[in-house]
Amino acid sequence: MRLPEIGDRKHLDAVLVRTDYSDTSGWPALRAALGMEGGGVWPLLVVEDPSWAGATADDVRRAARDDGNLDVVFVADRTALADPEHKVLAVEVGGAAGKLRVVPGWVMLVHGTLALTDMRFGDFVEAADGDSAGAFRGFPD
Repeated sequence: MRLPEIGDRKHLDAVLVRTDYSDTSGWPALRAALGMEGGGVWPLLVVEDPSWAGATADDVRRAARDDGNLDVVFVADRTALADPEHKVLAVEVGGAAGKLRVVPGWVMLVHGTLALTDMRFGDFVEAADGDSAGAFRGFPD
């Protein structure tokens, strides 16, 4: 599979791929949690194409590796849509191909930090280890 809209991605846009189409209420709620409703200001390219239905994190990672200059790609899977917090799956594109749940308010920090600094994806995974749900919610004080 290829990310169909990746050519429309601006240099610092994060990429969110929707892979679940079974939850009709979860998708609008996730979009709202990401601040996408009402002309959100985040640089986020959303891939909303039913051909991605059922794609795995590894499918998305391979497509992102093949199609774009990304360190991380975010996935709106069944878990993210059903979760009351709508924690999206962050998938490391290169490296060890790690995975991590991220609360919506931290998506752009994860993406931007990996794109612009020398932090590693593993730094975010380590920060999430202390969270009861294993999700990244920021760095401890």
